[in-house]
Amino acid sequence: MHIIDSGELLPGAVLEADLCIVGTGPAGLTIARELAGLSRRFRIVMLESGGLHPDPWADALGGIESVGAPRVMDQTLVRNRILGGTSSTWSGRAAVFDDTDFARRDWVPGSGWPIARDEVARFFARSADHLGLGVDDNTARGATAVVPAAFRALDADRLRGYVWSYSRDASDRSDFMRFGPRAVAEGLGDIRVVTHATVTTVQTDAAASAITGVEVSDRAGGRFRVVAPMVVLSAGAIENARLLLASDQVVPGGVGNRNDLVGRYLMDHPRGPVAHFQPGDHLAAQRLFRGRRLDVGRGRATATIGLALSPELQRREGLLNCAAWAARTVSDADPFVALGALARRDGSPVGRAKQVLRGAGLLAEGALGVIGGRSPLRRVDELTLECMVEQRPDRDSRIMLADSRDALGVRRSRIDWRISEQEALTVQRMRETVVAELGRLGLPVPRLSADV
Repeated sequence: MHIIDSGELLPGAVLEADLCIVGTGPAGLTIARELAGLSRRFRIVMLESGGLHPDPWADALGGIESVGAPRVMDQTLVRNRILGGTSSTWSGRAAVFDDTDFARRDWVPGSGWPIARDEVARFFARSADHLGLGVDDNTARGATAVVPAAFRALDADRLRGYVWSYSRDASDRSDFMRFGPRAVAEGLGDIRVVTHATVTTVQTDAAASAITGVEVSDRAGGRFRVVAPMVVLSAGAIENARLLLASDQVVPGGVGNRNDLVGRYLMDHPRGPVAHFQPGDHLAAQRLFRGRRLDVGRGRATATIGLALSPELQRREGLLNCAAWAARTVSDADPFVALGALARRDGSPVGRAKQVLRGAGLLAEGALGVIGGRSPLRRVDELTLECMVEQRPDRDSRIMLADSRDALGVRRSRIDWRISEQEALTVQRMRETVVAELGRLGLPVPRLSADV
């Protein structure tokens, strides 16, 4: 891999390639990694809007206008312009799609994929290798065996145990997969990567029947081009749509938008706390939901345990797919926090030592848990039931172009994100069902949050 900064190119430079990849996040670098062996005879150019380190100026190019449901407005919290993309800050949690996600459901207008899950299942293991996942399927490689016995007593007609695993770097299992550093370490053949190179236009021929390349801007606003018969947009859902819509020099409305579908059907990840456990139940609830270690073919991996609505309940009550897990806010009084502070020589050694002694029981149970393949228990200020719900397809939930422009003159994204009553109903029924089932089994029951 040959990395250069766009500032090193001559004004008006033209780079020629067989393939141009826009964006160096997980998607772009996975494609590059697959093709790296061909790069000696198949010319590949990758373009990254950021650099090798966090760059507030580059990140500011992704600012948005929001006119729909409330969204995170500080885009650096959810999207990053840097080699490796948002994998530089993500938590790496992943799960494969369910059969339900592919199915045509009469109670979900617009649902149903043109392919079946079986058609993509053969790629799960290959994807898991790129992601550094310990498991490639929620039902494979022993993942379901880590679901606690108490969850196996759930009414399968209502709820089921669910497992998420984490994208880990094989060279450093203590960290999540960081695609940028891995790409630098591996080299990726003769692929050329240009940093601080922001694509402003996807170019086509005069009839808009073929892609001819992209126009690119450096930090100073200088322009150059990459000429290529194939262009892969892997800049993320928002930026891909924005770029296609802004490329309207030949076709009004943008490239690929003759049917007015670019940017429509925006589906994000509605999530949040829907119930909270009482302080007296914090330890018992953590024991129930605590993470497990998976001993699988790719080495040890960590799994988060949760619950999901059964397909039967979704069908019976007209609900969407939905899952929930326990999320904790670790207390400053936690003994593991004190141990870390002692190691860093942070704060009063005497005070921290007393904090460790007060939490000796937790430390001991945590140590035994780690030996047994479980996450340690923590002293927490809050333990909530967190929920994430599938979105109903909605044509009017969309990404458009705003009138305001970024520092390079490209119109910003204007996002009208819509959340339907079906999502709200699903979340309501999810939390009611969890409370009812946990109560039936004599397990810690969270109290419902009034604001959901």
